[in-house]
Amino acid sequence: EKVRLSWSHEDDSVSYYRWRRGNEEWNITPELEAQSFYRYGDVEIYHIEASYDGESWSMDHPILITDKDTVAVSWSWKNESEGVGFHRYRINEGDWTIINAPNTETGPIELAVGEQYRIEVQASFDGKKWSGSSFSMLTTVKMDKRKPFISFELSSSISLSYALYDFYNGHNM
Repeated sequence: EKVRLSWSHEDDSVSYYRWRRGNEEWNITPELEAQSFYRYGDVEIYHIEASYDGESWSMDHPILITDKDTVAVSWSWKNESEGVGFHRYRINEGDWTIINAPNTETGPIELAVGEQYRIEVQASFDGKKWSGSSFSMLTTVKMDKRKPFISFELSSSISLSYALYDFYNGHNM
């Protein structure tokens, strides 16, 4: 089945977007939509990034598409500082979950489909003082055979600033 992805963004000065399905090659476009394929019963992850100049890209905004009601996701992040003893993460400003370093991954965590999630990560040397948050947005979409059109907003969190972690690996377990 063909599927059309359509997105909007509040920053009118963004000139380029790039998108890809899974780990396929990036497709660069000035348009706010893309066409791809989806096979019902599968879980597909699309990645969308924004750019002002076509060279420096925002952090990833993954879009997870499934025909299921829930999905289990896992993710990892990059640690750029030596001596970090702890990491913690939270979803949608919920409770923090602490992970001992050097572990930089978590999951699987069961999430409802049809929602947008803000995933934050922080680092600490001592488990008491924490860095500022780096975050990513994950949008989960329930695919409907009758409506192969997916529309969503890339929130202001798709800023072009450097992020501590890199979202990856959304999949059904």
